[in-house]
Amino acid sequence: MQLKYKANTKLFPKAKLMGRVKLGAFFALPEKDFSEYIKQVEEDETFKELLNKYRIVRYRKFPGIRPPPSHLKLKEELIPADNFDLAELIQRQPENWQTVRKVALKIGEERFSRFLRGEDGISFEEIFKECDLSHQEAERFKDFINSFHLQESFFTSSTSSNLSLRAHLCRVAWIQQQEGKLFILPLENSTYLVRGRYFIDYRRWENLIQDKRVPPDKTRKISSLFRKLDLINRRTTTLYQILYQIKERQRNFLLSGDPRDMTPLTQREIARALKVNPSTVSRAIANKSILTPQGKEKALKEFFSGEKEKIKAFLLEILREEKEKLKEGAFSHPLSDDEISKKLKEAFGVEVARRTVTKYRKNLRIPSSKKRDLN
Repeated sequence: MQLKYKANTKLFPKAKLMGRVKLGAFFALPEKDFSEYIKQVEEDETFKELLNKYRIVRYRKFPGIRPPPSHLKLKEELIPADNFDLAELIQRQPENWQTVRKVALKIGEERFSRFLRGEDGISFEEIFKECDLSHQEAERFKDFINSFHLQESFFTSSTSSNLSLRAHLCRVAWIQQQEGKLFILPLENSTYLVRGRYFIDYRRWENLIQDKRVPPDKTRKISSLFRKLDLINRRTTTLYQILYQIKERQRNFLLSGDPRDMTPLTQREIARALKVNPSTVSRAIANKSILTPQGKEKALKEFFSGEKEKIKAFLLEILREEKEKLKEGAFSHPLSDDEISKKLKEAFGVEVARRTVTKYRKNLRIPSSKKRDLN
């Protein structure tokens, strides 16, 4: 008996480990592949029977989720993703959006994209005439385009490495503020968050088997499908719970947009709250981002940071302001690391030594003041 017991204790951890490896690989799937997996599962005839015929499966919505806004339907590839935040301009100028959409549909997506980048050689007047815009529509379109170019110029060449990484992120949700409350609005590529998780009525399933209302040859197929639905549930539920935790724990930052309001938070803390392994949280947030109420794209990983990451964020904020001041002529030269150290204390109440600023600046691959002056 003792030998048998030992053998079983060796097999169980191995089986458990294999299950974790499989789950980890599933959580690591890119969003596009995950959505395709869901599509294949739901197009299966067995799933359709469980949903419509046997009524064993149904959707259970996540609390606090709202359907995505219809004005995000225009393809975002019209806009260069590296330096343009579509959602921010929509939020700031909702009255201009219908006019912009009218122009894009009239002249075609490819030409509209070239016009935004200044590659087409077409003038505003030609656009107004070709699209038959009224005076009011013309002014709205101008406002939108001017805002686009203003936002485009806001980014510095020194943060190009961060921007190139951002281009590889997949936006899964937009956290919006409505009457002082925060809501999660899934974007088009994460509509599974709108539908919610699958609810499986196992009691009804057992009754159907006992009454022999399900053919024996389908029992195995259905059991296999249940396992797939469980995998999907675990991933979608984990992502939803992480988004919910971010919404609640980073509420002050999400409402203000001020980096000083970011609460230090670790993935391990969230893992404890969700009762999952920290590696599960890491895989769930990898390469994913959300839009803040201010329309800024932010990688989910950026919400999990300590004081060091906050200081880096403040540093980037000061350097963005530096570029604007240099353009306006308010600054005669880029800020030295010593001056940045003083700015950090004045603007954010953070005391950081000059050598620490130098270390963080190098870590962010930002040139020194002399090299920024050359740029």
